[in-house]
Amino acid sequence: MKHLYILFFTILFQNFLFSQDSQLYYEGYFYVSTNKPLKNLIVTNKTSGNYDFTDEKGYLMIEAKAGDTLLYGKKNSRVVQAYDLKELKTIIESKNKSASANAIISNDYLTAINSNKKVDSTNFHQSKTNAKKIGGKSDRIQSIRRTDADYVIKNQVSKKLFYSGSLQLTTEFGSPNVQPKLQNQFVQGRNNNGALQWNGPETSEIFSFGPDISTLGFDGNPYAYDVNGRLVSKANSIGSAKIYNNSILRNTQKSSTFLSINSYFEKDYSRKWNAGLDLGWVREDLLIRDQFQDSKNFGVSFGKNNIFRNHNLSFNYKFNEQKATNTNRVGLFNRVYQNALLTPISFENKQGNLLFDLQRSYSSFADNPYFLLQNIRRYNFNEHQNALNLKLAKEDGKWQYYVSQSYENTQFSNFDSYKNWTYGFPNGIETGRNQNNNNYNLNFGGSYSFRDSYYSNDKLYFNAIINHNDTKISYTNFENYHYHRFSQDYILRYKFSFKNVVFDNFNLEGEAGNGIYASNTTTKNEFFIPKLALSLDIKELIGYRLHAKFFGSIYKNVYESDFSKSYSNFLLTQIDDSQLNTYFPIQEVQSFNGLKSINNLESKVGIRLYHDYRYHLEGSFTNKKFTNDVFPVFENGQILLKNLVDHNYKSYDLNFGLQNFPFRYGNLQIGFNKTTSEVTNVLGDFQNAPISGFNSIYRGIVKDEALGVLIGTAYQRNENGDMIIGNDGFPLVSSEKKILGNPIPDFTMKFSYTQNIREFSLNIDVEWRKGGDIWNGTNANLDYYGRSANSAQQRNVSNFVFDGVLQNGSVNNIPVDFFNVDQPFDQNKFYRYGSLGVAENYIVKGDAVRINNITLSYSFRKAEFLKNIRLSVFAKNILLWSKNKIDAQTSFFDSDNGQGLNFYNLPSMRTYGGSVSFIF
Repeated sequence: MKHLYILFFTILFQNFLFSQDSQLYYEGYFYVSTNKPLKNLIVTNKTSGNYDFTDEKGYLMIEAKAGDTLLYGKKNSRVVQAYDLKELKTIIESKNKSASANAIISNDYLTAINSNKKVDSTNFHQSKTNAKKIGGKSDRIQSIRRTDADYVIKNQVSKKLFYSGSLQLTTEFGSPNVQPKLQNQFVQGRNNNGALQWNGPETSEIFSFGPDISTLGFDGNPYAYDVNGRLVSKANSIGSAKIYNNSILRNTQKSSTFLSINSYFEKDYSRKWNAGLDLGWVREDLLIRDQFQDSKNFGVSFGKNNIFRNHNLSFNYKFNEQKATNTNRVGLFNRVYQNALLTPISFENKQGNLLFDLQRSYSSFADNPYFLLQNIRRYNFNEHQNALNLKLAKEDGKWQYYVSQSYENTQFSNFDSYKNWTYGFPNGIETGRNQNNNNYNLNFGGSYSFRDSYYSNDKLYFNAIINHNDTKISYTNFENYHYHRFSQDYILRYKFSFKNVVFDNFNLEGEAGNGIYASNTTTKNEFFIPKLALSLDIKELIGYRLHAKFFGSIYKNVYESDFSKSYSNFLLTQIDDSQLNTYFPIQEVQSFNGLKSINNLESKVGIRLYHDYRYHLEGSFTNKKFTNDVFPVFENGQILLKNLVDHNYKSYDLNFGLQNFPFRYGNLQIGFNKTTSEVTNVLGDFQNAPISGFNSIYRGIVKDEALGVLIGTAYQRNENGDMIIGNDGFPLVSSEKKILGNPIPDFTMKFSYTQNIREFSLNIDVEWRKGGDIWNGTNANLDYYGRSANSAQQRNVSNFVFDGVLQNGSVNNIPVDFFNVDQPFDQNKFYRYGSLGVAENYIVKGDAVRINNITLSYSFRKAEFLKNIRLSVFAKNILLWSKNKIDAQTSFFDSDNGQGLNFYNLPSMRTYGGSVSFIF
């Protein structure tokens, strides 16, 4: 047998005693056409996608849950029932129990009986000659040798080395998904003396409200900003003007290779040691031109059983390295994307990014994206991670205990810079940011089983976790930061399970416990961290095939803010978009000390109904109450962390599944989720405080509203909600910011379908998001500069009357023109409200339908050594239908709380690719 169950033992070691939700497994023997189990038969859990091979006896254990379908052979399947499932520990214990041997009736035995001679246990006639055994089990005799006074029996020693592994090669190609619609009609310029006028780059014009490009052409004379010459009227030109494409996005390619090898050595059917090796390499192009990243990983593991007195030792080491041309830490990618989209169609960035010693751009108030991306170094970002873990464990009857130590060191290095003549930094700016995280963890504990049988199981657990975290951040030529935390967790839990002895039709499980948390960075240690969970499985609830599971839990989580997270982009809340040209964050949080710990009291109730293990329906309700939640604030020129808010989070989930639908081996899963949020208390004077965004439009904290509602500028309205119109016929803007929307969607539905036909497998995942408000700041800014398709369509609107009332209360009847060449430029609709417009006017719904994944796979067995080859082709995120051409999954400057804000967020990618996996 060349099979390895090292995966299961690794899971066992990592979750030896204290997993919150025990993973269950199915075990059994698998047949195909005969009544004899088959070895090396691939068995696939079509619900989860996991698969493995039977051993030489046709036996296999595989991770599963009730209702899963196991596929094997060409047309065979087996539906997993709840009573089929066991914990991995239970399976291993049952395998290691001593088994009685049946009597073997042999000719020698019958002869001995007939001769009325007594026979000893080794089947030798009693005499003065002794028999000595050398080796293990007496049923595996290798040789018998007689000496002068003894028979020496030498037993056969079974030694086997098992191995398995996989090699996966993947290549995928990507392209940008939905992007804002631009106009390709009007050139750089504005109206002047009743006519539209082209203004070249030398004028520093930043608007695209010039003439229609179809009316212009090149004069062919030498011109520093265009090899074709200046733009003149078509009648005076030598050739038509060109529409330049200044997109900075590109199609991408990603290649990855992963190799995993595992082995273990067995002697006399007892595992002695195991070892593993993992290697990986990824090369990926980023969506922005000339940007890419490389990553490598290396891992080794080793385990030794029974090193002394049945103690087991495990060790593993991992190394990860990642390098990137640039990152978006200082908003570089947003800035590049913005300048590319705003570049007028009459200017081409690719003709060069330098003009003499200066930057060549369409305006001195803008940048050439290629100039911004011109790197001094090949890699401006480096990350190195080393992780080491050592664990000692023992199981001795009813007692179990373990001690685990781990150490992790992660180093980040960023070099961020803008060269001389960058807009906002005429003399350039640069800094190196280095972050060094050191984390040490000591985890030890034990358990004691009071009862351990099929009908009853009671176990007491104790666990202690000691953490030491140290983070240092240094900026070249700027301030340095140092954070230190020593924390302790102590957990005591009692778990029990009980089955009905008479009818065996219900199973009651429960857990109760309490924890303690102490830390040097919190102002108060927590001594009451309770947990209570109950579940009841009932078979034959109404009919023979209807089963139900009722479950509920309530527990408390206590935690603090993570050192490794940077809050530097919170500085965006202190500026507006017009100041982005000076955005270059070189500040971090001053300290993590002196805060109350964040508490989360979570309660959950639910029911799962399943019929014939082919149909299931599960509904649950979750309520999370957060107290003392921490967010950054900006005070006295510093970023500080403070306990700002108490809030509730509620989630309603409904999941429905159909097995063998609509065809055999088909599996349909439908999930529904609705979430709500409410701020119950604002701590201190932080009502309307921002958590992300600009100072004019942001996600904020408002009592009795959802956490992170959109707050920004809005039109003036009367008590009836009517817009108030100014004397010039345009709506007036309120002096106070208002709540504009809630980014949380009304609901989300997910559809997943899997179909298996012989060796083929098809999987499709679709998501429908309904509602959720988004501020489309990208379109607002494109409207302002005249680069949006919307501005091209509306600039010819005239005699338009806004719905609303005048300041005297009468109905508005003043007609206006959105863009009148005979009026001053600053009176047009797009310019008058500023570069972000009125935020209320750019709130859109995040409705979207997305095909997340389509994967088609084919598996076949090649040889004894090469057990399986799996070929897959896939397409991810290939369809994104959005009415407003905006992706709700992107985030404002890649911040954690930036959902619902879009200001030149890079689009998501659609990818296509294929992979081949070799299982040996």
